[in-house]
Amino acid sequence: MRNVQKLLASLIAIAAINFGIGCSLKPGMPSTGNLQGESATKMVVSEMTQGFNSHDAEAATRMYTDDADFVSVRGEAAKGRGAIKKGWLPF
Repeated sequence: MRNVQKLLASLIAIAAINFGIGCSLKPGMPSTGNLQGESATKMVVSEMTQGFNSHDAEAATRMYTDDADFVSVRGEAAKGRGAIKKGWLPF
């Protein structure tokens, strides 16, 4: 069970990093030139991972907005921060 949690946390972290990098880039800008965006992404991933590992749904979902869409690796979807947080509560 612990390995599954670590795997899930890793997959979520990878998805968050990809999302953060994609959001921080401007058209035509090389991905290695945005250290501020990289730092912010690392902070979000760290907070999310710590929240997940400590079973803190609030911390694990803090970065989501009220109109966010979330799809898990199993294809389960949630719309909005409240629904996403509710989906994390069992973990």
